[in-house]
Amino acid sequence: MRYTSGFRSQEHVEARQEWKEVEKQMDGNPFYINFGINGIHYTKALVDSGCLCFATISLSLARRLRLPRIPITPRDLAQVNVTVKGAIREVAYADTDIDGHKLNRVFFYIIPDQEDDVILGRPWMNAEDVTISPSRGELTIGTSGLTVKERSQAEDTTFPISQQMSITFVALVREARKAQASHAHDPTEPVQVFAASPTTKCGASVMPAAGGRTGCLIIVALPPRVLPCHECLTAPLPS
Repeated sequence: MRYTSGFRSQEHVEARQEWKEVEKQMDGNPFYINFGINGIHYTKALVDSGCLCFATISLSLARRLRLPRIPITPRDLAQVNVTVKGAIREVAYADTDIDGHKLNRVFFYIIPDQEDDVILGRPWMNAEDVTISPSRGELTIGTSGLTVKERSQAEDTTFPISQQMSITFVALVREARKAQASHAHDPTEPVQVFAASPTTKCGASVMPAAGGRTGCLIIVALPPRVLPCHECLTAPLPS
């Protein structure tokens, strides 16, 4: 008995030492990706294989975007340590865009008080044949072969979108170049980034404004045979 007790005591000492090494591995970050809704709002979506819904959207975002909603038979909302009876009473639908992977009329359960704008669950992963590589920060959508990069949890910027004709796009680029040349651009103002292609992943080349200032980007090249797109994104330039 003394031997067993001593053995367990030694094991406990070793376990405490081992815990100091593995403690930092016990917590991690959620996996977010870029997510566009109806071509007018770009945010981030949480990919969660533990979520048993195809997709959910926060009630606040559904209201803000004025998404069409359909009443449904109330469903319980089961969470880790509590179940809220009849919490889900509506679905919303919208067209979606994940870095060029576009789907028409995706349905979302509307969740009151959901912190994340959008959650994509296990049924979505199954339907789209999704594979996640957390160590590489990548997600591959098997139905299209597209691989997208994980989006930083700290990146809370959302992108208001305005659609422009190509002639307007050219004029905006000229104005940006003039502002760059005259150094009239305020580095605290949002940067204008122009994307062009049917999939919004155009491969357009951009560069910082002259002098290395962090507040202005300009287009320097577009891929061959690619027409300017209708989407103009506005976002701060990362430092």
